Amino acid sequence: MGMHRNIAIISTHIVKSPAVFGFIHPKILLPSNMNHIVSYEQLSCIIFHELAHIKRKDMLLEFIISILRSVHWFNPILLYAFYNMKQDMEIACDEMALNYCSHKKYGYTIIKLLETYQKSNAVYGMDYIINTKHEIKRRITMISSFKKNSRKLTVLSAAALIIIGAIILTDPKGMISSAAGKNITEKVSDSISEVSLHGKSFSGKMLVIKNPSKVEVGYTRELLKDNKTTGELALENNALCAINANLIPTESEKKFLVSSSQDGLIIHNGAVVYGGAKNRKYSSAGFTDKNVLISGQYSIEELEKMNVTEAVNSSLPLIQNGKPLLNKDTIQGINPRTAVAQKKDGTVLMVAVDGRSADSIGISIFDLQQLLLKNGAYTAAALDGGSSSTMYYKNKIINKPAYSKGQKPVSSIFLIK
Repeated sequence: MGMHRNIAIISTHIVKSPAVFGFIHPKILLPSNMNHIVSYEQLSCIIFHELAHIKRKDMLLEFIISILRSVHWFNPILLYAFYNMKQDMEIACDEMALNYCSHKKYGYTIIKLLETYQKSNAVYGMDYIINTKHEIKRRITMISSFKKNSRKLTVLSAAALIIIGAIILTDPKGMISSAAGKNITEKVSDSISEVSLHGKSFSGKMLVIKNPSKVEVGYTRELLKDNKTTGELALENNALCAINANLIPTESEKKFLVSSSQDGLIIHNGAVVYGGAKNRKYSSAGFTDKNVLISGQYSIEELEKMNVTEAVNSSLPLIQNGKPLLNKDTIQGINPRTAVAQKKDGTVLMVAVDGRSADSIGISIFDLQQLLLKNGAYTAAALDGGSSSTMYYKNKIINKPAYSKGQKPVSSIFLIK
C-alpha cells in the first residue's frame, strides 16, 4: 500500500470488532477471539481494509465529523451526509484492499463478519458497515464493479452537502417552520399520477387519482385477530395503489396498550363491517355513493343517511368545503403522516409523508393540512400516521415507512383497483 512505517496490530478484549485507534500513531485493534472467528486469509483481508483507513487518514476525518455531529445534532441533512460519508469511506477502503485480496475472498470475509456480529448489541464500528441487508448487498455489489471516479465524486458531493446543510439548516425552527414544500418529479400512468413531495424537514409521496369511483376500503378479514400490512392487503385486493387507513388493536395487542379500547369504524360497499353503537360519533373519512369524500365527526346513523359506501375512522378532519380546520397552535408534533383528500373536481389525493429518519424527520399536522391546501384539496382527513404510514403503488411500497420491521400491520386501507 506504499506505507513506510510499522503499524502495530493489537489483540484485545476491549473491542468487539476490528478498528483503528489514533491518527498520529495509529494502531489496528482486533478482538482477542478474532483468530477463532475468521481464517488466516480472511484475517489478512481485514487487516488490509484497516490499513486502507490509515493510509487515507480516515480517523482524522471521523474526528472532524464527530465534532460537527455534536454541534449540528439537530440537522437532518448533515446527519444524512455523515452517514453517506461513512459508507463511502468503507467502500473506498474496500477498493484499496482489493488490490491485495481476491474479490471472492474479500466478499466472503464481509459475509463472515456479518454472520458473527449481526446479533451482537456491542459492535462498535460495524453498525455503519453491515447493519442492513441493503447495505451488505450494496457493498458486495460495489466490490465486483468499482469505478475509478465514483468515490471522489461521492465524497465531493457529501462535502458540498455538509457545507450547504451547515449554512441553511443551523436554526432548527427555520427547518420545520414552513414544512409545506414543493412537489417535484411527477410520473403519470393513465388515471393515477405519482408525485414526490419535498419540504424543509420532510419527503414523501402523493398519488393523484382522477377517478374517485375507483376508491374502496380494503380490510383484514380477521379483525381483532390478525392485522396485515398495507402491502399484503393491497395484494389480496388486487389493488393498483393503496395507503394505510386505520388500525384497530387485535386481542393479543390489546393487553399491551394503556387504553384497552378496540374502538374503530370500517364501512365497505355500504355495509358496516366494524363499528360501535349507531349514535356513537367517529372522526370519519369516507366516500358517498356519489364519489364525494366526507371528513368530520359523524355517527354510523349519519353516515348511512349520507349514503356513505366506503369509510374508516380517521385520525383528524383537516379540511371541509375548502376551509382549513386547524390553526398553527394545534399541537401534534413532527411525525410521519398519512392523509386522504379530494379536490373540488373530484380528483382524489393520497399522501404519505415519511419521518423519524435523517432525510425526513416528518411533518406537523398543521403543515400537512397546508400541504394539502396547496395541492388543491377541498376536503381532507388525516389517517393513522406514525409508523403505520405506508403507500403502495405498482406492486411495491414507494415511501419509506418508519416501522422497524418494514411495514406495520394495519386493519384497513384505502385502495384503487
